[in-house]
Amino acid sequence: MSGERVLVIDDEEAIRRFLRVALNGQSYKVIEAATGKDGIAVTAAQKPDVILLDLGLPDIDGLEVIKLLRQSTQTPIIILSVRGSENDKVAALNSGADDYLSKPFVWGNCWHDCGSFYAGCTNPLANLCLLLVLWW
Repeated sequence: MSGERVLVIDDEEAIRRFLRVALNGQSYKVIEAATGKDGIAVTAAQKPDVILLDLGLPDIDGLEVIKLLRQSTQTPIIILSVRGSENDKVAALNSGADDYLSKPFVWGNCWHDCGSFYAGCTNPLANLCLLLVLWW
């Protein structure tokens, strides 16, 4: 799992900072973008391994960002959004997202609680999804 590049596309600095600190602590390299347009450009230039995407961006709705990203990449996209309705989740998954997690989330000592389970995971996307689910 060392060194996978995670692109965080979220307009909230506090969320980006939290994810940067937490993911860096688990050996992920974090790339950040505060707008959909910047996220699309960063994806093309830096080719991240996983994209964490907020749906409520200031310039382009996250659903549109998913569709635009899917025109040029199959990089896994995990939605992190306050939009928590079933319709929102279905729309994001139908647009091409790979997973959907609802905000808000809280920090917990997930490595202590599930160390042996996490240690058995070998897929970087599965590891990241597990990490995020345990934080929520």
